[in-house]
Amino acid sequence: MIYTVGELSAVGVHALSSAAEGAGNRQEGVGAAIVQGMWFAIASSAVLAVLALRPKLLAAYFSAVGVRDPAVAAMGSAYTRVTALGALPLSAAACASAGFKGIGETRPALLIAAATVLCNVALNGPFIARYGVAGAAWATTIAASLGCIISLGELARRGVRLRLRPPRLRSLARIGVIGAPLACSGLLFSGVYMGLGRTLSALSPSYLAALGIGHRIEAVAYTACEGYAVGCATVVGQWAGAKRLAEARTAATSAARTASLMLLPLAAVTWMLAERAAAVFAQDPLVISAAGSYLRTVALCFPLMAVEAVYEGALTGMQRTLWVLAVGIVFNLGRIPLALWLVPRWGVEGVWMAIAISTGFKAPIKWLCFRLARPKVEML
Repeated sequence: MIYTVGELSAVGVHALSSAAEGAGNRQEGVGAAIVQGMWFAIASSAVLAVLALRPKLLAAYFSAVGVRDPAVAAMGSAYTRVTALGALPLSAAACASAGFKGIGETRPALLIAAATVLCNVALNGPFIARYGVAGAAWATTIAASLGCIISLGELARRGVRLRLRPPRLRSLARIGVIGAPLACSGLLFSGVYMGLGRTLSALSPSYLAALGIGHRIEAVAYTACEGYAVGCATVVGQWAGAKRLAEARTAATSAARTASLMLLPLAAVTWMLAERAAAVFAQDPLVISAAGSYLRTVALCFPLMAVEAVYEGALTGMQRTLWVLAVGIVFNLGRIPLALWLVPRWGVEGVWMAIAISTGFKAPIKWLCFRLARPKVEML
């Protein structure tokens, strides 16, 4: 949840900065989007910090997720408090990275992210040794702070004027309007998998383990899809900022076609090597079999998953993210009753089928939303 809130402002900055770049206003427009995103990050981080300092709230959270061991709850609370208190550098770093996405220069963002991870790894050992579990959170916070500072410097070198401006309520509201639907959609997505997890646990704990392994392997395809989504959001946002909507729609169509074709070989490899891939992470034959079944089922949807991700990015570029949340509410939530309906006849395969069927519907629906949505492209 903390990381999702951090990404909330970044989504708004990405959309607004890409529109400004398309309008030819990198110096002031992109800079204004990033600075206002930073103010949004400060406000949201302050709220998280206040909530994290309430022991009763943390205790209720760990109880809700099933933590019964007081020692585990204490360590988890310490980690959560430090992470929440360090939400500002995480959110600020995400805003700076979104600025790179907006101007279409993601290579520097990749290099800075890699350096941040290496810094985090280097700090983890000594900080955990001294502060325990909370030390890992401190290491992440420090690494994110350094990454943010470097990112802002590199953006300035690329002509983005990061002039300190006071927060503007209208700008903060616009960032929230763009980012909140995607943040809520992400939280909903995670919540749905918690519900599906309960269904799987009722069948067998091995099936829940199989889903976790399946997600690890599926993450390869998901990451590829996210890359196309980010690129599409940038290109569509830039064309929309230039008020060339026909080119924006053409770019989205081209991105969807390319992404789906690129995912076909990965889908074939995943389908053929499903059990072998699962065996890398598990030894239990039941877990391997169930994970293989899951991977073969979802592999059939990889091209559609790519199309869904691309049009989600396109809607972000058009600053019409409420459509994404609406589709998520219907089809992600629909996975739970659909799974409950299929399980009595198909067993665990019914859960996998529910996930695949909903993905199959989301892709064309998001395409339709993009075609029907009236762009509301604004710049700060």
